[in-house]
Amino acid sequence: MKKQEALSIIFAFVILGAGSILYLSGQPSIPAEEVARGGWNVYKNTQFGFEFRYPSNYRLNTNVEKEFFYNYELTKIAELSAEETYLDAATFSVSIDNAPSGSGACLKKEYGERLLPKDLNGATWYGAKQGDAAMGGARGEIGEYRTVHADSCFVIRSELYWHLVGYGGYIQNGKNDATPEEVAGQRNAIEKHSAALEGILSSFRFTE
Repeated sequence: MKKQEALSIIFAFVILGAGSILYLSGQPSIPAEEVARGGWNVYKNTQFGFEFRYPSNYRLNTNVEKEFFYNYELTKIAELSAEETYLDAATFSVSIDNAPSGSGACLKKEYGERLLPKDLNGATWYGAKQGDAAMGGARGEIGEYRTVHADSCFVIRSELYWHLVGYGGYIQNGKNDATPEEVAGQRNAIEKHSAALEGILSSFRFTE
């Protein structure tokens, strides 16, 4: 009797296990959007047909967000951001406008800026990286590139902002009061994230 009970229990576990395997195998597989590769992750957007790599210390946000640039509305579809001592912000974003009027105005010089061609993995983008956007103790580097792909206007934007360490000393007594360690720390942070943002940009490519 005990032997029959033991066999029944084993049989029940086998049935449950087989059922679990069949249940799991029947579930739709969820493709991973972030794939670790060489210390960087890969973000793939199958809806709009593009991908880029990014460091693991950057947070990815794919919540759709409406915003306005130039004379038309864009939808921000992916944004990266990182936090770092001595920096205010380090961000990279991809936006799109698939309206016919938007794609037609995509490459226009709305503010008189000089648009320079830049090749990104076989696609020609137009834009420029602005230098030090100085305003008092605030500093920044902004890069913006645009292209028309599949009848849609794509806009890539990278932004790096910081406040000069020790700038409060200028206001108080006309002298920077930052320590050499703070100055070196901020310089290293700027160089690190400037290189990271350039690396993210260089990795962007259309997959369709």
